[in-house]
Amino acid sequence: MYRGVYFHKASAAADILIRHMLDAAKEELKLVERTKDLSQYQWINEYTVVGEIMGGSDEKLGLAKEYCSRLLQRDLPKLVWETTLQEKQVTTISGNLEKDARQIAHGRFINNILEEAKRKGKPEPKFYVTNTYPMSTIDYNEFDVGNIYIYDKNKSLDKGLHSYTLLEAIQQTNYFSSFLSQVNTGRERYVIIRVFTDAEDAKWIRKHQDGRAIKNEGPKLEETSY
Repeated sequence: MYRGVYFHKASAAADILIRHMLDAAKEELKLVERTKDLSQYQWINEYTVVGEIMGGSDEKLGLAKEYCSRLLQRDLPKLVWETTLQEKQVTTISGNLEKDARQIAHGRFINNILEEAKRKGKPEPKFYVTNTYPMSTIDYNEFDVGNIYIYDKNKSLDKGLHSYTLLEAIQQTNYFSSFLSQVNTGRERYVIIRVFTDAEDAKWIRKHQDGRAIKNEGPKLEETSY
């Protein structure tokens, strides 16, 4: 679900443009300062921000307008590489998830493409590296942090009880323990790292990759959720 919807490649590509647009406009539009004043913050939304960017006359908004126009025209970055790694394989570098993900993307993919661009006499492509938060098949700690409980309206799982934490349900009820008895053993958390680039560069990069735009390693998709 997380991979297929929230981290769908089109959603992730649009998110890249939005992040870059806001970063380019935040100083000129004083976005950070306005979030500290409720009377101003309540009017900050996608419509007002896009309107201020596209309607602004200041040259400093030029880059923000470029990203905004691309978003509105659906000129999204294209996915050219992906890998799925265990969390411990990523964070053992420095402990900073995003920084380590970028370093892995450079070492395994981007540096090779930069060398190929130089060899072909092409301008260096612009790369956008994204990563998920650590994901697992089932992690009861994630439920606990979010105060998520399993509600049993008919008290059918355990007489007298209406709700459980996921761990309680796994350990105390026959219904859950019958097929989740191993939930706390042999489970790893995973991180998906992706590299996007602009459409024109994506064409020759994909060709260079022999038509394989995506390199996917790791767990089976149907076994991985947020």
